[in-house]
Amino acid sequence: MFEDLQQKLIALLAAALGGGHSVYGAVPQNAAVPYLVVGEPAVDRMDTDSSLGALVKMRVRIIRKAGDIAGGLEMADFLIQLLHHTEALTLDAGTVVNVYVEGVSGDAPSDEGKTRETEVTVAVLVDDITPGTD
Repeated sequence: MFEDLQQKLIALLAAALGGGHSVYGAVPQNAAVPYLVVGEPAVDRMDTDSSLGALVKMRVRIIRKAGDIAGGLEMADFLIQLLHHTEALTLDAGTVVNVYVEGVSGDAPSDEGKTRETEVTVAVLVDDITPGTD
């Protein structure tokens, strides 16, 4: 079920970026920069007495050319504006209660200095999960 949430986040980002950046779940070989990678969901159960719930976190890595120093923070700000409390993510087997950007990590060189990477952690609070679907 939460892999579906990852795919929906990828689709939402791809649509919002309009082709300026590619968005992947796993990076294909020789991907052209800039691009974003939405990591696999990490799930913490958040059950209550009356319903099944979860806090799902996904890391979005922003990869761009090494010389693009400010681009990571600009893209992180764009993601915060797009995702913070969005109602665009839905699930068939649960109710998305809230979506927010939990944090942004520092900007760092990667890929032997050819690219730079910034990481944004997206948190999705899900409630009323249908039993047997998580």
